[in-house]
Amino acid sequence: MRPIFDGLEPLDLAWFDMGRGKIPIACTGRYLTVNPAREAQPLADECDPHGYLTKPGDILKDSGHPVVEIRMGKGLVVASEMNLGAKDIDPVAGRVLANMVRYLEGAGGR
Repeated sequence: MRPIFDGLEPLDLAWFDMGRGKIPIACTGRYLTVNPAREAQPLADECDPHGYLTKPGDILKDSGHPVVEIRMGKGLVVASEMNLGAKDIDPVAGRVLANMVRYLEGAGGR
């Protein structure tokens, strides 16, 4: 598991509590095309579970990366679709955000 998810189990990431009356979601989107041979590396994978996804091609159309790392020269960016706005009321979202900050402070393990 990647350092941005340290201290968390995979199912911890299923939903982030946004408070009363709001639908809990862990991420708001995903990056569909990441070429690991280039500067961008996926830090997480996501696939919407659907019973009708039967072929690998079907799964590829409904999967992506909610968090990617982009290295350009000496710089590092973490692009995230994780719903970090839930950090104030959801400890899992808070942990992900804190881990991301630590990851960036350490230059992503570089």
